Amino acid sequence: MKKQEAKAFTVIELVIVIAVIAILSVVLIPTFGDLIKQANDTTASMELRSIKITVETMLIKENPYTYTEGGGAQISIYRNSDGRLWALFNGTYQMSVSGALNVCPALNLSGSFTVSGSDLIYTAKNGGRAVWSDILGERPEVHRHVFVDGKCACGLEAPEQDQPDHEHVFIDGKCACGEEDPNYVPLHKHAYVNGTCSCGEKAPKYDLIHKHAFVDGKCSCGEEMSLAFTRQSDGSYYVTGIGNWAVSHVEIPAKYNDRDVTGIGGGAFSGNSNITSVSIPDSVKYIGSSAFSMCRSLNHVDIPDSVTEIEEYAFYGCLHLKSIDLPNELKVIDKYTFCGCSYVTTVDIPDSVETISDYAFANCYNITDISLSQNLRVIGNATFKNCSSLASIEIPDSVEFINNFAFSGCISLISIDLPDNLTEINAHCFDGCTSLQSVDIPDSVSTIATYALARCSSLTSIDLPNGITKIESGAFNGCSSLTSIVIPDGVAWIKEDTFHGCSALQSITLPKSITNIERSVIAYCPSGLVIEYKGSEQEWAAIKLNNNWDKNSGEYTINCLGENITD
Repeated sequence: MKKQEAKAFTVIELVIVIAVIAILSVVLIPTFGDLIKQANDTTASMELRSIKITVETMLIKENPYTYTEGGGAQISIYRNSDGRLWALFNGTYQMSVSGALNVCPALNLSGSFTVSGSDLIYTAKNGGRAVWSDILGERPEVHRHVFVDGKCACGLEAPEQDQPDHEHVFIDGKCACGEEDPNYVPLHKHAYVNGTCSCGEKAPKYDLIHKHAFVDGKCSCGEEMSLAFTRQSDGSYYVTGIGNWAVSHVEIPAKYNDRDVTGIGGGAFSGNSNITSVSIPDSVKYIGSSAFSMCRSLNHVDIPDSVTEIEEYAFYGCLHLKSIDLPNELKVIDKYTFCGCSYVTTVDIPDSVETISDYAFANCYNITDISLSQNLRVIGNATFKNCSSLASIEIPDSVEFINNFAFSGCISLISIDLPDNLTEINAHCFDGCTSLQSVDIPDSVSTIATYALARCSSLTSIDLPNGITKIESGAFNGCSSLTSIVIPDGVAWIKEDTFHGCSALQSITLPKSITNIERSVIAYCPSGLVIEYKGSEQEWAAIKLNNNWDKNSGEYTINCLGENITD
């Protein structure tokens, strides 16, 4: 058999091969580069999403969120009523939000923020970029009272001798008196179709993805709008999402595919910025967790009496929700349900409700009137925390438990009558209620917990019932108007910081049952304080006194059955 010789490349063939390689290198190398960039940007977007969730959680629980740097400087991140962020350094100097986020220890960032207009640009460690759009706000102006018919929108009434002329204050184009702003133009929201809005505005490079602009229910691309549904095991449906519906009013149908729509699924409309109002049919029985959370434009929702369950976070962070009508068969208001609904002014809780869970109405800054269920048993942790416009509330006798921080930061609360079934005033329950002047404590209460009435700076006196046996640390810390107090028989320990900073305190009456007095009990109390001890001088000497129990206090006198010990 004849051996076949290998054929060598001709010069022409070699030139062709080299040309093909050159062309491929020009085409493919940039393509691989683009793929790497897209992967990096996706990673950055995922990191930014995690950061956004952390920031939102911080600001719902505490607005502003304040942290201290290693050198002692304090940085506070605020959120305005429109959802935008701004920051202060040491409570005075405005600083960039990007700077505040970059050093915030709670975020544990691997990348960094910079500013572009009203956007925050997040750059990940791998070089990928993501955009937090339209988030930078301005430091709001100091509130100036504008009296309409003798009353400001904040609730303050003008003195009779100081009734200024009416001045229109337009909110969403309308004044509280009914007058409409002739120059009001609703904020235009760009809807980019193939990278261009109908107004002619071009989309930024990072926002070229097609966004449907529906006219009479149909987009120019041919897409029709509709909600998204999921079928349940019993054949009924529940709403699972907005689908491609980009409208302001959502009307949920009673039926889908000739089957009942019985629920709104978890997160179904969460974060949607277009929705302003929602109508829910009588067929719906439940609203899932986070169903409408962070719908910042939502101002009205009709909840029918058919709804018996509203899950946690359902309306969390709906900053512009103006009214809440709860269904008559609801048993529980779950945790964080209406937390951060800062425009709500009144809440009427039906008698079917037995439990209001943690943070349910926290940071509802404008609530002035709350009517509680007459069958309510439990008020959870921080339920009404920072409801700063709430001046009074009637707690029914059915309530057996008021948890930690329940009314903390209610700076307008003037008086409170506690129910007869209560056995404990829990930790920080009324902490920071700076307008609180009186507290009616029933005989059933045996414990005043840690910092329960701390910083109630308008409280001048308080009557403690004889059933109290425990007063925990800092219970009256910072009650700077308190002038006298009688500790009932049966209390054995005076815990640390109990009267710390009670700068107007003139007299304290202590029972013979006292065995221990801890540190800083009367720190920063004034000179002239008289401590009336019901025991003898020998019994006083037997009390276990912390060496610093009176540190930083003024001069005081201890009366032991008429016998004086002066320090």
